Amino acid sequence: MGITVKEALQIGRLKEGKVVAGEKGLNRIVTYVDILEVPDMIGWLRGEELLLTTGYAIKDNPDMQEKLISELAKINAAGIVIKVNRFLDKIPEIMIKKANELSFPIIQIPPDIPYIDITHPLLKEILLKQNEEKFMNETLKEILCNNMNDKTFVKRKLKSLSSNFDINAPIIMLVASYDNMESLKKVVKIEELQNKKVIVFGEIENHFVIICNVDHSLLENAEWKRDIEELLFYSDSSIKEERDNNIMCVVSRIITDFSMIQKEYLRLSNAINVIEIMKEIRKLLIKNKLWYFYDEIVHYIFLYTISNSDSITDFIDYILTPFKKIPEKERELLMHTLYEYIRNGGNISKTSRNCFLHRNTLIYRMNKLREILNTSFNFTDSPEEMFKYYLALTLHQFKKSINEDELT
Repeated sequence: MGITVKEALQIGRLKEGKVVAGEKGLNRIVTYVDILEVPDMIGWLRGEELLLTTGYAIKDNPDMQEKLISELAKINAAGIVIKVNRFLDKIPEIMIKKANELSFPIIQIPPDIPYIDITHPLLKEILLKQNEEKFMNETLKEILCNNMNDKTFVKRKLKSLSSNFDINAPIIMLVASYDNMESLKKVVKIEELQNKKVIVFGEIENHFVIICNVDHSLLENAEWKRDIEELLFYSDSSIKEERDNNIMCVVSRIITDFSMIQKEYLRLSNAINVIEIMKEIRKLLIKNKLWYFYDEIVHYIFLYTISNSDSITDFIDYILTPFKKIPEKERELLMHTLYEYIRNGGNISKTSRNCFLHRNTLIYRMNKLREILNTSFNFTDSPEEMFKYYLALTLHQFKKSINEDELT
């Protein structure tokens, strides 16, 4: 991880730059700084570059100007810094329009600024940040992965990572899987938590980990989960576009015993690993939201651990035998419908909404299921019946997902 474009604008002579497009992309990460005067160079870029140019190669070609912005955004470059009044009198409108469309920052600088007055301070700051992150990651790994359940050791190490961290206050832990930091920062309030200086964070085995102080009062608050969500995450309505970016966060219970911190981390990281493997379950979870408390998904994790045993296979076959006489395509459709119906407590309106079905279509399917399975699906009179089918269908999804994963 490097610095954000927003942070870069406060360093060296880039302070004299002006953002003319793509302001929504100022949280893009800058890990490299390079000069771009030949468009063919794009094929060699790694992503997360802040690129400096005079625009010489594209000065007379509007198509190339637009294509340049599109291609840089596609490879996840951080932004482009253009020196005006050399070959371009001003930033072309076609570039501004495309950059705003893609939230890709364009920064305009005066012609008298030498590139080195921008590149040198930025690279120095990036290197410093990377060294800090390396220390943070190594120390966090030492805390969470070394099998030392010594609370004094854990507290001392946490304090070494953040002087303002209160080792006498309760903590909460978050483990996240993600494709890129920019997307994760749109979901998790990383920068806000950093500013409060009550957070320790880092990356362990491709997962992002946050340990955060929380108030003692939450221990006696029945609404503690809602308060933790407000502390850690942006509102769900503002992050809908991030559902396609492979982000999933799992949050611990409130931790008061620091000797349990390693055990909590193992639970959360194992949960993330299971969700990543189980494609069907991941699709189901992400459809609803991008974060879960561990106690909301612990049953999925448990069922996954037992889903491959012979007795479980026999249980699934026995309970779902009536479905075998139905053609496969219709069978999967009806099983999914039943699963959603039970998961939504038999609520027709909620189930039809979640399945994107017309109410009458759902009622038709449920009547067909009653006929096939010879049961009324009455939650009041036969909760055990509902549990039996829910368990069998959940395990069926697990096994199906495991088999698909083995084939890919």
